[in-house]
Amino acid sequence: YEYTDIGGEYASDASPFSNDYGNFLPSIILSRKFKNFSTLKLSYARRIQRPSLNFVNPYLNLSDPRNITEGNPSLSPELTDQYELNYGTFVKGFSFNASLFYRFTDDVIQSFLFDVDENGASRTTFLNVGQNDSYGVNLFSSITIAKIWTLRGGVNIFTFNTKSSRNGEQISNDALLFNGNINSTIDFGKGFKFEMFGFYRAPRQTLQGKNASFSLLSIGFQKEFNKRTSLGINITEPFFNYKEFPSVLEGENFYQRSNNAILFRSFGLTFNYRFGKLDFRQQRRRTKIDNDDLKDGGGDQF
Repeated sequence: YEYTDIGGEYASDASPFSNDYGNFLPSIILSRKFKNFSTLKLSYARRIQRPSLNFVNPYLNLSDPRNITEGNPSLSPELTDQYELNYGTFVKGFSFNASLFYRFTDDVIQSFLFDVDENGASRTTFLNVGQNDSYGVNLFSSITIAKIWTLRGGVNIFTFNTKSSRNGEQISNDALLFNGNINSTIDFGKGFKFEMFGFYRAPRQTLQGKNASFSLLSIGFQKEFNKRTSLGINITEPFFNYKEFPSVLEGENFYQRSNNAILFRSFGLTFNYRFGKLDFRQQRRRTKIDNDDLKDGGGDQF
């Protein structure tokens, strides 16, 4: 069980706001291990994603007079019921994991453009827009070839089906989405290593439209000296200097298309040196709290 209490006061004479809620978050896992290093799991869990400070802050952002945004302190958290069947196996130098899942999310939090005036200026806030159903499969595998080359990769394929009722009108958006990644590490011996990482995500969907797809490529080289010192160089996006991120939103009385270009190519040089010997077993473990259940940015579609 978790309880959340949100409150705030304005610098002006406006009335303070508050919002509190409690949620029961059960989870259960049934697991069976087999003799061939395989495991079968059946699980259920309820997950919560609370709105972040950016989402609930009622501050009116007028930095762009044609795209006005404001938070919504009355937001409720997203609650997701997830059912998953998972199978994993491992043999020497090879592992494989596959999952089938179903997720039902209530009170989906999304940005929502709800007003466009005669000058084309829009106003956007955050709302609990409705419900989302998602069926999907997740595959991951890792293999070591000739003891020097390790390949790891995964793919996630799932449906997106969001429904909402606004002012008596039914709104929905359906799509089939996917994302995938691959990582390759080659150990040439004598301290030389090469690593490559690639990622791709299909365009993200919202109730009113979609955002751009996203891809990333990074490569790196490392040389280790005497097991204490290492020198490395890495390059992110060697083939593209800029990345463009178009988005489309449409509603009853508007159609909005935007495009942002961001400088993405980067180069890095790393130097590491290890002093003495470290024995982590003698260190006392510290309790750490991670707020990884806050929803921020464009939403959870991974």
